[in-house]
Amino acid sequence: MMNHRCSGLLVFFLLVAACGAPDDDSGELEPRAGDACSGHAGCSSFDAALYCSNNILVSVPCRGPGHCVQDATHFECDMAGNSVGDPCPSQMEGLGMCDGRDDARVLVCQGGALAVFQTCEGRCLETGGQVGCDATGPDPSSRWRVTVTNGTLPERDPNGSAWDAAGGLPDPYVCLTVGTSPRWCTSTKQDTLNPVWNESSGTAYLWSALGDVRIEVFDEDLTDSEAVSSGSIPLQPQTSGQSATIPVTWTGGQVTLRIDPA
Repeated sequence: MMNHRCSGLLVFFLLVAACGAPDDDSGELEPRAGDACSGHAGCSSFDAALYCSNNILVSVPCRGPGHCVQDATHFECDMAGNSVGDPCPSQMEGLGMCDGRDDARVLVCQGGALAVFQTCEGRCLETGGQVGCDATGPDPSSRWRVTVTNGTLPERDPNGSAWDAAGGLPDPYVCLTVGTSPRWCTSTKQDTLNPVWNESSGTAYLWSALGDVRIEVFDEDLTDSEAVSSGSIPLQPQTSGQSATIPVTWTGGQVTLRIDPA
């Protein structure tokens, strides 16, 4: 988290540039980007402002909803919509703001232009005089779907024996119990060490329920099913609105789960 920020609204007292080009209508000097200056300038258009930056006027876009406004004593440039590469004045050097086009990026004014300071897993947040990544995580009431995608099984069963008496490969399936929801199982994949399911129960689970998920892997035989592995793990995603892939491993094997916002 950066200790200082530019909120996107830059406010300066209005001063006249040291020199400029003649205005075609009035004959008075009109400050323009690139002119020498000795103080702040003002709005140059509805959505742009001129700043005296290191004694040179610099044009800065004001893409935020407030755009650029001024009165007899000061002007305001709303930079909330600005993004990477947009110019920024020397007065903002080293200060941060959220990217107006990508809410996952924290920007910093560096060398007269906005640059990426940090890319968040969630979103950029400006609060309390600071700018940084929102670390609050998903809403506990948000709902998520769990998919069993694929797996890998070892060449021999947990006892070190062949999977089948005749030497065949296992017939694996997976069962999940999410919180207090009913247990559900995938289909059985025949004779494979590398099953692919891409199956979901269709239930949208609360984020809070994903803190306790029991996973069981079985090898289906003709008369019964042999337990391959079991255990409980947390599956709670840490980023709002983004899918996550979670490998669940045991000795020699793995099952991969995917969680998606419902």
